[in-house]
Amino acid sequence: MLFTVKADSDREAKIKAEKFVDSLCTAVLLSTNIAVSVDSIDIVGVREIHELKSERMKTIKIHGIVKIKDEVSVGLGLSETHIRNIVKIAVKIENFNELISRFFRWYRWALLEEDPIDRFIKLWIAFEIWATYKGYKSGKMSEKAKMVNALVKECGFSEEEAGGKDGIYSMRSALFHSGAYDKVLNKLPQLEKCLATIVSKVKQTI
Repeated sequence: MLFTVKADSDREAKIKAEKFVDSLCTAVLLSTNIAVSVDSIDIVGVREIHELKSERMKTIKIHGIVKIKDEVSVGLGLSETHIRNIVKIAVKIENFNELISRFFRWYRWALLEEDPIDRFIKLWIAFEIWATYKGYKSGKMSEKAKMVNALVKECGFSEEEAGGKDGIYSMRSALFHSGAYDKVLNKLPQLEKCLATIVSKVKQTI
């Protein structure tokens, strides 16, 4: 896939391109329910000529732009119309709050993760980012109380399911602080369902 960004340097061009490609990957996810990753971004210098006309003078302005090529790891076999719609969604996503973009980045990484423990970790990071965006992380409550509240409100968990002795937050703490991962596997489907519900709600706003 080829697209063009304008920038004053290769570094700036790559930053802009990476941001757009990130939005594009999220757009693919929202449009197809398929998570994709980008293997590489190549910068190719080109020249663009603009003709500036007035009654007294005619000037040719030449400045550098770059073409970015990205290689997506999954061949989706989409129609041209579908691809155009995905690009339109990507443009909208570029204007999203940075926390939402970061949330989707971690969510995509989680979907692409084959190891169940690593998937849980990435899903949890995505949920923490979402909780921050939604304002659950502010206030004077303990971190546990904040996240349990977020789990109850966003995932529909009961207080016990969210913050009880065998609740998902307790299992998360055991994994993150003690490396105990055996019981986390039982909570993975719940966390996956919760994040999928959040993504579905975001999709409805686009």
